Amino acid sequence: MDQPLEIDDQFLNIQTQSIIYWGSEQPMHYESEPTSYSILQYLLDYLTISSQDVLVDFGCGTGRVLCFMNYQLNLVVRGVESHPTTLKLLKQNTSDYFKAHPNQPPIELYPVSAQDYLMQADETLYYFFNPFALPIFKQVVRNIEKSIEQFPRTVRLICYYPYHFKKFLETESIFEPVQEITVPTGDWTDYFIIYQNKER
Repeated sequence: MDQPLEIDDQFLNIQTQSIIYWGSEQPMHYESEPTSYSILQYLLDYLTISSQDVLVDFGCGTGRVLCFMNYQLNLVVRGVESHPTTLKLLKQNTSDYFKAHPNQPPIELYPVSAQDYLMQADETLYYFFNPFALPIFKQVVRNIEKSIEQFPRTVRLICYYPYHFKKFLETESIFEPVQEITVPTGDWTDYFIIYQNKER
């Protein structure tokens, strides 16, 4: 019986192990830390995603989620990242990834702040791994809401470590929780909540 394929940095031909800090001059942005591969696979075991979905990763760091989702699901993925040092590594990683896996769908990179990113009509999934403080998150969610109003569609937010965002999303947004995925690490804060826009 064939062993399941192990997806990691070596297989994807990328280097994403680093944690990169913004520094005190940007207190609203948190460090860039990659989601572990085992947790990403665990997420996919419980979350239904179609190859027709388009995923945007806010604060995508050095590109692990982008490359993993792109390879595993044949998704068009978009990464939003504005940290200069991280951007250099991100561009190198996506270039190296396509050298090893040239037939995958596009990975599109947007070197802008999350608040300035222009949502696109085909986007259905937005991924957040606690990338920034609540005030920025609120602005991003408001922009997603405006996009849904302009281009009606079903949208899901994938929130990892969502503790600080829960109250806002569940009381001040058009989104409601539809799925909770607890990661078996023993850490009570280690879980995903999937939010979806309410039917109007």
